[in-house]
Amino acid sequence: MPNRDTNDKHSLGVLVTIFVCVAAAILTVGSLYYQHYEQNYRSGVEHQLTAVADLKMAELVQWRKERLADGAIYFKNPSFSALVRRVFENPADADAQRQLQDWLGKYPVHESYEQVRLMDAQGVTHLSVPDNSGPASSAIVQGASDVLRSGQVAIQDFYRHDHDQRIYLAVLVPILDERDAGRPLGVLVLRIDPEAYLYPFIKRWPTPSRTAETLLVRREGNEVLFLNELRFQSNTALNLRAPLDRAALPAAQAAMGREGVTEGIDYRGVPVVAALRTIPDSPWSLVARVDTAEMYGPMRDRLWQLVVLISALLFGAGAFAGLIWRQQRVRFYRERAETENEASRMVTVVRDSNDAITIQDFEGRITAWNHGAELMYGYSEAEALQMNIWRITPPAKTAEKKAFIDRLIAGEAISSFETQRLTKDGRILDVWLTVTKLVDDAEKVIGIASTERDITERKQAEEALRTSESMLNEMGRIAEVGGWEMDLITRRARWTKGTYDIVEIGYGDPIPGPDEHVSFYLPEYRPVVEGAMKRLIEDDIALKFEAKLRTTKGNIKWCRALGKAVRKDGVCIKVYGTFQNITERKRAEEEIRQLNAELEQRVRDRTAELEAANKELESFSYSVSHDLRAPLRHVQGYVDMLAREAGSQFSEKGRRYMTTIADACRELGVLIDDMLAFSRMGRAEMGEASVNLDKMVQDTLSDLEPATRGRNIVWKIPPLPGVQGDPAMLRQVLANLLGNAVKYSRPRDPAEIEFGCDGTEDGRFILFVRDNGVGFDPQYVHKLFGVFQRLHRADEFEGTGIGLANVRRIIARHG
Repeated sequence: MPNRDTNDKHSLGVLVTIFVCVAAAILTVGSLYYQHYEQNYRSGVEHQLTAVADLKMAELVQWRKERLADGAIYFKNPSFSALVRRVFENPADADAQRQLQDWLGKYPVHESYEQVRLMDAQGVTHLSVPDNSGPASSAIVQGASDVLRSGQVAIQDFYRHDHDQRIYLAVLVPILDERDAGRPLGVLVLRIDPEAYLYPFIKRWPTPSRTAETLLVRREGNEVLFLNELRFQSNTALNLRAPLDRAALPAAQAAMGREGVTEGIDYRGVPVVAALRTIPDSPWSLVARVDTAEMYGPMRDRLWQLVVLISALLFGAGAFAGLIWRQQRVRFYRERAETENEASRMVTVVRDSNDAITIQDFEGRITAWNHGAELMYGYSEAEALQMNIWRITPPAKTAEKKAFIDRLIAGEAISSFETQRLTKDGRILDVWLTVTKLVDDAEKVIGIASTERDITERKQAEEALRTSESMLNEMGRIAEVGGWEMDLITRRARWTKGTYDIVEIGYGDPIPGPDEHVSFYLPEYRPVVEGAMKRLIEDDIALKFEAKLRTTKGNIKWCRALGKAVRKDGVCIKVYGTFQNITERKRAEEEIRQLNAELEQRVRDRTAELEAANKELESFSYSVSHDLRAPLRHVQGYVDMLAREAGSQFSEKGRRYMTTIADACRELGVLIDDMLAFSRMGRAEMGEASVNLDKMVQDTLSDLEPATRGRNIVWKIPPLPGVQGDPAMLRQVLANLLGNAVKYSRPRDPAEIEFGCDGTEDGRFILFVRDNGVGFDPQYVHKLFGVFQRLHRADEFEGTGIGLANVRRIIARHG
């Protein structure tokens, strides 16, 4: 008995020592693993929040630029300013009102604006689209006064309307009279409903989340004002405020100008992780936040999993030591019955454990099935003991299971690994399996004891995180955007895969540090890069530059860099930002610039050629017409002298010949005069002025009085609109058209002549002259406005065929 007790104590001491060493190793490895996992997970959380905040900030900056660009269309626009001045000076000018409606009517159909309003310098609304818009808000009236003083296009920030109590923004465009030294005329207001685009965009989150939220805030005095409706609290836009001295509130930190990732307590009093950004050129700050419980939930789950795993490993080690101890006692007593009793007791311990623990032989028969296994797989102990382990092994894992058993039989040491199991209701579970071999007295492996932990939810969370990271990487690849970070303390740099691809370095290969990165850029751009980096580090001026670099493969690329600084106690310790390949954009810009230059030169060359040809043609016409006068005067003079000196000596036929020659000379003289007038019309300078068509028509009818005297003519002339044009040229148009109507209606009694307006087309008036005269054959209509083209014989109606050609030229010059 003493010898047996001594052996027992010695064996127990050895087993306890081994167990303590194994337990210490398990705890140490588990602690180191969790510390490494926690560091990587927190870094991933911060990266995800930073990416979302940067994407939102870039979109908001682009949105504001587009709104200001819309306002710039009307800013210092001479045509639009002249139209506004006409409306303000003469509200009854229907034409100006209509044109202004055409200008402004396009905006409400655009999704960015729901109302357009034109106000004068005193804040009085003269025109709005739609026209039932109601009075302007006091915030708009005050903002209009401010932009008139500044003389620049501005965005009226979020405000609540005095009348409908809704929230709006607006683009305010000062209208200046360029003809009067930039005198303020009024303000064009392009009102924006944030519910249409801005609020939905702010609310969107790129990945599924129970608590994620984006806030837009601005500072007002010693308070931070929330600008959008919040996810977990209603009626907050322009209503919810908080003091800036709430240092734990991320919104207050953002309003104070802080940027980066921080942890704090949000407006609900809930701990959150937030990325803070200041929107450039605006009073806005952005907060992208997620509840700490959600962000770090997977990390806590991993901790619990690790605790359970370590506990299972410790339990397995203890169980293994106990089994060895029991086997030693079995060998000591050499009694099979006692061995079976010890195994029975071990099964009892396993059965009552909360972990899923099973024991099986190499044929797959289940010999032990505890309560944890019942909960995990859905089979009762009685059912499990009647079935084979392959029942809970998915078909896809059958080969893995067989290989695993073969390795155990061969004596290979296998402790833990991930695999899958099949539940009674057909679900596939991801499990963490810890294995212990069971041996007999001869040290032969006779079975397997396994502890199994359901890690399905953890695997799903990891897959969701990988999917999110993959989406962000893919977005960066499509946009050719990468990220970078330089630690100024350790002098080390980090790149994302997108930056590796741009510089054409293998992913994971060594990269240059903060002092060597400038070597990538072409020499002429290095001062730009160094200067931008120096201003970022020393003066905290945001990094922004475009430069050419040479990749490791020798390719030349245009790149755009943006960056921010991280400071501690006022000292820059880290800089980070984005890096984008803009080579294609630069190439497109250069092609457009060259095409524009070539097009402009072609237009100048062609215009010069046309002007030279027209001048040469007009000069030729004028010279020919002028030089014909001298021989014509000689012919006519000698005919008149011949008629006076020897007229009585001619026969009746000779005198008729003389008369025919004289008449032909007079007709040719009229024709030459008309040719000179047609030539002068092409060279005459045009002067634009307002023309009263009613008065001009009456003056023309007075000039036609000799031709209409004694005629029965019914004139139909309704009130006519005022037009813009050259008064002298338009008078000649009316004289030709109305004169033709009088001439070609001569055979009619009564003659009916109508002159009126047939509406508008593309902002131009359609005027017509209509009579019941002799008309013409429509098949010759193409000749009607040609030079010297007449559709009636000279003995029927007088004329040279120049008048309507002049009409066509005058109308063409007016556009």
